[in-house]
Amino acid sequence: MCSSDLPLAKIHDGHMRSYQDARAENKNSVWKRPAGRERIRKEIDILIRVLKAAGLWTDDLKKHYSRLPRKLSEIVRALEPKEQDHLLRVMLTQPEWEWVYHYTVLALATCMSTFELRNIRLRDIDWERCIINVPPHASKNSHRNRTIPLEPYAMLSLRYLRDRARRYHAF
Repeated sequence: MCSSDLPLAKIHDGHMRSYQDARAENKNSVWKRPAGRERIRKEIDILIRVLKAAGLWTDDLKKHYSRLPRKLSEIVRALEPKEQDHLLRVMLTQPEWEWVYHYTVLALATCMSTFELRNIRLRDIDWERCIINVPPHASKNSHRNRTIPLEPYAMLSLRYLRDRARRYHAF
């Protein structure tokens, strides 16, 4: 199925399976490097959407196509310190990404989930003691309160995000 001259109407489940195998092994060095299961699943999902849009996703294809299973070992790993530094430096190159930079600094400094970051309120922040109190309704674990001390650089990011929210009349 790696051939660009294969008409959509001719694609069958065997093509999809051979594509998955070829993509995982990078047969004939068609791509820069082999792809992981998630990348392959996403690529095939795009193809399926195209086939559906063209009215070519048949019951037969649906019946015989087997989706590549997820592997538990493909859990996304945390960024290494050098990777974190690079990510933050790249964010600072674009003015419109400044708020994302500060959001990321806060996330990295506190290990708070996106759910927790979105659900804390101004009253949960002790600005003088540099502490965030994560209440149960906003916590990863709804059975406990979390108290997170903040380093000065995290406080700067938190102040930036508060001031930005005020500028946009978020509160």
